[in-house]
Amino acid sequence: MILIEKHINARVSGHVSMLNDHLQDPISRYHPYRSHPEHQIAGLLDKYGLPFIYEKPTAVLDRGNVRLWYPDFTLSYGPVIEYFGVNGNEAYRQRTEHKLKVYEQNQIDVVSLYPRDLSGRWQDRLLARIDQSIENRLMSYRHAVLGRYRPESRPPPGSYSRHQ
Repeated sequence: MILIEKHINARVSGHVSMLNDHLQDPISRYHPYRSHPEHQIAGLLDKYGLPFIYEKPTAVLDRGNVRLWYPDFTLSYGPVIEYFGVNGNEAYRQRTEHKLKVYEQNQIDVVSLYPRDLSGRWQDRLLARIDQSIENRLMSYRHAVLGRYRPESRPPPGSYSRHQ
């Protein structure tokens, strides 16, 4: 019993230490980012308080089968961010094209990034692309749902019905 308590205490102590380090540096070495560019992207999202989930399991319909994919970053506001970091590999390029096509077929907005996109003022460009993605989705919503109402006759929020 004492050995079990020592083991539990050692594990808890280690996790508390990691948590303290994480609170001091939220984008720390304890995050499981697969690359330095993903670490940079996470740092930017964190800096601006944009909530995201790293590699959130996402169901997609791919070639007639439901599959679980793990986009690099899923933003709470809708789009996913995928970093495609391998250059010069034809098989990887084909998988990237397929992945982007499947995202489109599943109506998942994606902001795709490549190594060339992470230079210069890349942070401003990425934020602008995220903004544009969200704006496009909002415009689609307004066109599909609100467009059938004249502005002066729109019902109050929450009272929309498809069967009017």
